[in-house]
Amino acid sequence: MRLNLSHERLASDLRQLGTRFVLRAEAAADLARFDLGDDEQPIIDALRTGTSLPELEASDRTLDPRMIAAMLGALAACGAVTSIDPRTITPQDISLARSPTPREPTISRVPTPREPTSSSCVPMIIAHDPPVTRPIGSAPKRPATHPANVQFRRAEAVARVPSGRSLTDPFLEGQATTMRPAELSQMQIRELIRSRLALLEQGADHFTFLGVPFGAAVSDVREAYLELARYLRPEKLKELGIPDDRDEARTVFAQAVIAFTTLTDAVRRDEYLMSTRRRQGH
Repeated sequence: MRLNLSHERLASDLRQLGTRFVLRAEAAADLARFDLGDDEQPIIDALRTGTSLPELEASDRTLDPRMIAAMLGALAACGAVTSIDPRTITPQDISLARSPTPREPTISRVPTPREPTSSSCVPMIIAHDPPVTRPIGSAPKRPATHPANVQFRRAEAVARVPSGRSLTDPFLEGQATTMRPAELSQMQIRELIRSRLALLEQGADHFTFLGVPFGAAVSDVREAYLELARYLRPEKLKELGIPDDRDEARTVFAQAVIAFTTLTDAVRRDEYLMSTRRRQGH
């Protein structure tokens, strides 16, 4: 199923079997015949308590979405997992509301007419401030909250900041800001696929294939893999209108997954580094 069906077909067929699945208790002994490996073990662990395709894709981004959909479809088709129906709301009988008791309208008391009272007219004297005279050429003093004064104080504060520092809030200082690269165009994605295929034919190591220096940290490996997966997923290629008739993008994406899983696992990474250095004569 994983090798012969697209991700869209797998997801569509899976929705016909259900949306959320749980592993049958009696099916645990029959899992060996599915020929599952270590990569599929997180899916089995999640199925013991109940999970769905979106939950698995969101919980572990290292898992191949096509592999998840194919595995759930195979287990569901063979009866190893069962669909969990969403909870339905029990309909309740609609009780008849008690009809209100009719009441006779009450006549409000008519207000007693009163004669208007005349207020005493007391003359009010409005005092005017004397005109303020300013020397010629002097400007009126503005309040501290005036925009011009606020802008002047900010400029003065920036001038007092030592060179090499920025005027930021204290809790933002010392925190690195990660800028995500701009999205590649369709032509750049095609060139990315061609370049990675060339590296794969040349037998490049996992670090070089992902585009990081040899022996790079796990965080750099993860960042490089996520950037590749950002453009090589089938749904992204379909969205951009890039056909993959010869499975070139799929081949590059599969190799990127292999490189990522190898270089982010401590045991596999050490074994790979030793074998690569021995092969290169370091």
